[in-house]
Amino acid sequence: MSSFRFRLDRVRNVRAIEEEVSRGRWQEAEALARRARDEAERTQSEIRSACAELAALVGGGPVEPAQVLWRQGILNHLRQRLEGANARANELEREAEARRAAWQEKKQGVEGLSRLEERQGAEHAIEEERRANAGLDEVAQRRARERRLKDVPPALPDSPDATCAAERDADKDLTDS
Repeated sequence: MSSFRFRLDRVRNVRAIEEEVSRGRWQEAEALARRARDEAERTQSEIRSACAELAALVGGGPVEPAQVLWRQGILNHLRQRLEGANARANELEREAEARRAAWQEKKQGVEGLSRLEERQGAEHAIEEERRANAGLDEVAQRRARERRLKDVPPALPDSPDATCAAERDADKDLTDS
């Protein structure tokens, strides 16, 4: 019996390494996108706080116009920062999605090779079992023939057809099975 060896084992190993590298790149891109989205959310929170402060300032009585203008300037600056943060987060999320798709593709390739190995291994096992059974059948047939020949009485010298008939019967039994 020969042991099964998957011929594309090295290819699968190389592709598994490529898949791991690709997964790492996707995870890095995902982390960057998450940090960028967190930054945009922090900026949005700062805008809410600045709006609340401006509303409190205006609703609290007499206000100096310079203070209102200064707070509005801060608010405008925060809004611009939010726009940039959202754009960066969106761009990084698209990049992360592209890397995720590339990783998924590589992962499917590795899984396909693994399924191929399983299928070929199962086919190999079936073929090995078939060969083993064929060998056992051959041994059984040979022993049965030997027993039949042993059970036939020796042919008398004046009857040469008796031995031939026993051999024919044994050969017939072998071809019938």
